[in-house]
Amino acid sequence: MITDGELLRRYAETNSESAFTELVERHLALVYSAALRQVNGDAHLAQDVVQTVFADPRREGRFPCEPSGPEGLALHQHAFHRSQSGAHGAAPPNP
Repeated sequence: MITDGELLRRYAETNSESAFTELVERHLALVYSAALRQVNGDAHLAQDVVQTVFADPRREGRFPCEPSGPEGLALHQHAFHRSQSGAHGAAPPNP
């Protein structure tokens, strides 16, 4: 099995669509569950957060982590921060 780090490298170096797709498929459930917890169970807002978490790297040309680092953790943290700042301009959840 190809590691996340190798997939990140492929995406970064060649803009590999298949590498990006594999990364999304591997981490989608984790990112969604993190977002869902942060937005107090609002499924629609959690979906918006997930789209933003995976759209940011597409737009920026890189994932929010290093190839040698824990990619799942970095994506989880990115989901947390995007949830707190609100997806697509939505207000962050109240504590």
